[in-house]
Amino acid sequence: TYGPLEDSDFDITEDDRLAASSAANIPLPVVDSLFELYDSLDMCASGLLGRDDIIELFRKTKDGFVASDGEIQAMEQWLASTPSAHMDPLDKVEFCRLYARAPDFVKDSFGRIRDVEQGSLRY
Repeated sequence: TYGPLEDSDFDITEDDRLAASSAANIPLPVVDSLFELYDSLDMCASGLLGRDDIIELFRKTKDGFVASDGEIQAMEQWLASTPSAHMDPLDKVEFCRLYARAPDFVKDSFGRIRDVEQGSLRY
């Protein structure tokens, strides 16, 4: 569903959601999923993710782990070549922008979020 989230569900403001959606040009349900993923990766609850956290995301997929070291290396090389390459750490809005710019082979590391984006979430 669209619209404001319950404050008890997420520690974000509606303005943050709208800013991320606009900056990344992605729908709010995808932003919500990305914010949830971001929070799960932010183990120390600093509100910022470092490059190492993003690379760890690349190592895991919805099916377990990426199949090869070559795929991981390709994702790391892509990360190093993006406009976000100089950003360490990344905030939630930039995390959403990073996702939006990602090629399909990188988006696979975001798991079910691609399914949400494509409107065919499967459980």
